[in-house]
Amino acid sequence: MKITRTARTSTRGNVTRRVLAGAAVAGGLLAATSSAEAGRLNERGCRPSADKPYPVVVVHGQAGAFEGMTAITDSLSRAGYCDYARNYGLVPGGANGQDHLSNSAIQIGGFVDEILHETGARKVNFVSHSAGTGVVGNYIQAKNGASRVHRVVSFGGLHHPYAHVGIANAVDMSIYLPHLIGAARLVSPRITAPDVVKKVLELYGKVGAPFGMVDPALRATMESNFTADLFDPVYWKELHGDHSEGWFTFIRIGPLRRSKQTNDAAPNVCYTNIVAVADLLAGASAATQDEGPNVENFVLTSSVTPNAHNDMLGDPVAIDKMLAGLGAPCTPAQALKTFAVGTNEAPPPSAEEEDAANAFKTAIAEDEELGEPRGFVASQGCGVSRGSSTTEAGGLLGLGLAFVAWTRRRRSAGAKA
Repeated sequence: MKITRTARTSTRGNVTRRVLAGAAVAGGLLAATSSAEAGRLNERGCRPSADKPYPVVVVHGQAGAFEGMTAITDSLSRAGYCDYARNYGLVPGGANGQDHLSNSAIQIGGFVDEILHETGARKVNFVSHSAGTGVVGNYIQAKNGASRVHRVVSFGGLHHPYAHVGIANAVDMSIYLPHLIGAARLVSPRITAPDVVKKVLELYGKVGAPFGMVDPALRATMESNFTADLFDPVYWKELHGDHSEGWFTFIRIGPLRRSKQTNDAAPNVCYTNIVAVADLLAGASAATQDEGPNVENFVLTSSVTPNAHNDMLGDPVAIDKMLAGLGAPCTPAQALKTFAVGTNEAPPPSAEEEDAANAFKTAIAEDEELGEPRGFVASQGCGVSRGSSTTEAGGLLGLGLAFVAWTRRRRSAGAKA
């Protein structure tokens, strides 16, 4: 896996130098491809040039729209690409990108077929943002789209199902929700992914963080069809062939710490994956792809803002990298795979990890025995209305408390060491 880092900008002078350097790189790219005529977004009749044979499909994120990605689409058009975009995944009463990932992938797949027919091209390139990368991944790996895709450039992409959650003055961590949902279903099979996300967010709002400290994108999607896939253990096992963590791993503390390799990249597609260090929504664990000869993770340190997840879409360094990635050679990598799914297995669970898992299952079992019908009803939105019994709500609260206790024990042990 090739990892490239940009230089951090901390002063006005550095910012100016970075912008000028970015402009010089972009100018060099345009000069090298001056034979191509710039088109316009969604221009009918656009014909790819010999040096840019693949049309580019731009895929927005959850609750977004392609109209909000003008810095990217304008750059593609100026560089001479035939570029296309459409909104997808609209749910009645909700927003774009909130339908099931599978449904959204079918929409994008149909759009790709139209573009290939219109342009006469053999394949497309994708430029995707956030949840749009999850849609692209579903199209490539679950809809047999790999044969129609040359390269994917992703911004803050959804590659792994971690929830990036911070507790003020306590800890910054990623929660591996598929395992939480899987553990909950062992005791209460009716628990859904949106149920778990809702209760985890409520818990962390109560135990030390203002509700606003929890990732806004996660709050916005917690009851959508998109979330029903986003953290579902069955969905990810089928898509990637395995989970990114061993069964007893619920929490990852720190930046990028995944236990296992998974099939998060198709071997005959090349990937340029742009990860912003200040992205508080996706976090490195979710947004970084696994190691592979056809994968480059580019660490972007120039977008350091409270809204870096979206601001990176207009960052000139990120856009330069997008154009460089699209123009780079791409060799199919079927014969170059050097790892197997499920390798790099985490060590056996520690006593603390087993304690956290057992506390969770005990809390749910005790609530099942109490069984008073004090259910909560999730607020309606995104076309989803779901009720949960007190057993589910109380059990998840018990899980969250176990997480907090476990995290504090780990922090305390680390401090003593």
